[in-house]
Amino acid sequence: GFEVTADDVAALASRKGYLLKQASTSRTKWQKRYFVLDNGLLSYYGTHEDYANSAPPKGTMNLESCTASAATEMERSFCIKLVTADRIYHLAADNMEEMSGWLQSFQAVSSPDEETQEMVRKMEAMNAEAGAGAATTFK
Repeated sequence: GFEVTADDVAALASRKGYLLKQASTSRTKWQKRYFVLDNGLLSYYGTHEDYANSAPPKGTMNLESCTASAATEMERSFCIKLVTADRIYHLAADNMEEMSGWLQSFQAVSSPDEETQEMVRKMEAMNAEAGAGAATTFK
């Protein structure tokens, strides 16, 4: 794996921007929220203006022991699954770049087991290769 320096982590550990958040009451309802990641805490506001005007956040979650992953099981594109001690959040970005950026930031501040992550990456790569190989071999 590549080495991540403390500076990299610090740069990743703060991020701001809009994401869609799946409503806790309805699986089909998504709300646009302004998210702010700072010091391992992810807070969300109704709008950027609310945040700029120091309004209290609508919600805050501590990401220290959370896990963040691409929510491929969701019908919506660019979806992130954030599993915290309290509940599971589904967030959706506008595009792949945004999604990737947020995922990197979430993973920089959370503490999932490195080995597990590495194993999952290897398994996914092997599955993708095996799938592609098998599909082309039998033609």
